[in-house]
Amino acid sequence: MCRPGLEGSQCERSQQEQFYPALDFVKFEVEDMDGTFTILTTSEGQGIDFTGHGYAVLHPGQYAHISYTEILASHQFHVVLRYSIARSCTFGLDAELVLIIRSASLNDSVEFEILAHELQQGSRQAWRSPQTVALLSGEMYNVSLAYNSPDIGDNCPVLVDSLVLIPDVSLTRVYTESGRGIQDQLQNCEQVALSLAEQEPAYCDQLVFSVSTEIYNGTLGKYPVIGPNFSPIE
Repeated sequence: MCRPGLEGSQCERSQQEQFYPALDFVKFEVEDMDGTFTILTTSEGQGIDFTGHGYAVLHPGQYAHISYTEILASHQFHVVLRYSIARSCTFGLDAELVLIIRSASLNDSVEFEILAHELQQGSRQAWRSPQTVALLSGEMYNVSLAYNSPDIGDNCPVLVDSLVLIPDVSLTRVYTESGRGIQDQLQNCEQVALSLAEQEPAYCDQLVFSVSTEIYNGTLGKYPVIGPNFSPIE
């Protein structure tokens, strides 16, 4: 018996009109959120360093926010911010990005304070949360990202591409029931999914298929709505 949306003698492929989510499937384009930021698009000379259609340019005191968004799988997720910062930027010690994920009905939230001076500079960078976050399928979440700095001299913007929730592959049966070699490959696939700077190795295709169809209990239809600018990955 195959999981929903799978077919083949070993349940090794998606049915027609179905797809299996990539590790960075849960992705929110920050430039499409509500907030006080400005938007940098491809017309300003960018084009390969981001997903969606540009960056949300955050200056101190600005924020981005999305309300009532749903996650399609209950799992532990790494929270990832994809961003770019000019290499000439300097930040005060107290300048920080504050990321909050709050459950709409469970009165529960998680908050990350990301010190700006500790972020890697350059394009196509990624910050990953030091611990995973437990999110529930069917629950609605509010997500906010604010750039705070008490130093009036801090005027260097942070160009935020997207907020990504990457499932912890080490909690899947595919990982726990495999040998060290497969485990190392899976963790490498997870690492590559963090940013846009590396190309995914060929072995990730089948491994991510197995992990994804376990986490999501099969495949998904073409157009599930999970965020403000969701684009299906086939």
